[in-house]
Amino acid sequence: MRNPVFRRFVLARSLSQAGGWMQVVAAGWLVFDLTGNAAAVGVLAVLSKLPTLVGTPLGGTLADRYDHRRLAVVTLALQAIPPAVMALLALDDAISTTEIYLLVFAGAIPSAITSPVLQEILPHLVPEETQRQAMADSAVAFNLARTAGPAIGGGIVTAVGVPLAFAINSLSFVGVLLMLVSLPSDSEDAMKERLGKRRQMSFRGGLRAVWRLPLMRTLLIAATVFFVYVGPIEQVMPAIASQHGEGAAYIGVLLSAIALGGIAANPLVRRLNDRKAPALIMLGCAIAASGLMLVLLGLSDALVTDLLILLALGAAWEVVWVTSWTTTHFRSPEGVSGEAMGLLLMTYSLGVAAGALLAGWLFDEFGVGDSLVGTGIVLIALAAIPTVMGRRVTDAA
Repeated sequence: MRNPVFRRFVLARSLSQAGGWMQVVAAGWLVFDLTGNAAAVGVLAVLSKLPTLVGTPLGGTLADRYDHRRLAVVTLALQAIPPAVMALLALDDAISTTEIYLLVFAGAIPSAITSPVLQEILPHLVPEETQRQAMADSAVAFNLARTAGPAIGGGIVTAVGVPLAFAINSLSFVGVLLMLVSLPSDSEDAMKERLGKRRQMSFRGGLRAVWRLPLMRTLLIAATVFFVYVGPIEQVMPAIASQHGEGAAYIGVLLSAIALGGIAANPLVRRLNDRKAPALIMLGCAIAASGLMLVLLGLSDALVTDLLILLALGAAWEVVWVTSWTTTHFRSPEGVSGEAMGLLLMTYSLGVAAGALLAGWLFDEFGVGDSLVGTGIVLIALAAIPTVMGRRVTDAA
């Protein structure tokens, strides 16, 4: 964080991410309030992640081929429009569930393209020898945003209402846009170098080059397992809060606990990466720990216990995300790191989308507690996949 350009970029992006988390709380609570069922919140999660099927690989490809800054400016400006419209509609209590679905989907399209572009910009703001440190620092900043955003969003929804939360999210993009405009455009030499490293590979060729590596293939499978079973915990939090007879403020507190767990675990993740710990074994252990936390969460009936469990779950989440991100960036074939990042982000988003649908249905059919216990047991069993493969593939993060 000593680099001033990197520091300003991370700060601006963190403020935008905090605004996004405010919208997650506001939209999720509003949909649950309008419909009264967890499955509807699951549909919202699907619509927010569905564009990543095409958007994140496309964004990664564009990041490898074109100027990062200009791409991000255009897509971020488009992202600011849907939440502004939602704020205006919600202001008169005229917004419907269908309109929320459509506008969240509309905002997710440019967001899907932007994500891998911004992920590729960030490490290049610092010298190569400090890139790993910068990526870990960025993860801390993200978790700080994930701590503040839901808590503030829950308080705003409870005290003022959902329109303000949507409006703040729309305005939060301004800081990132101003920061990007201040950055220099990619030089022609840098763009030629990226294209040269691609060796004229097509889009499909780039994806195949990533998938053929055993390390990357197993990492993506492990990430899919994690995000299908653990990722939706944030999207279906309204149902968990409702089970405890609580409202939007409670949702914000629970989501913040996950983020605080990530912040607490970040020094450990840095140390393991510095010692070249095998990435896949780290993922396997984190997935198994997450499964145990889901079982305990399903059995819990007290706020304090929920918070402690979610802190631990957030720590496991930090291990999975930072390890996956650094491995993807540094171990991808030359010239296709953008496409590799697009694949990882697509895995995250589609895993959360599919998992949210599954979790919503399970919650409605079998209850929140039993569903969490069953999901956790399955996750513990699936953790064997990366753990076993990690003994064969020794490449570290």
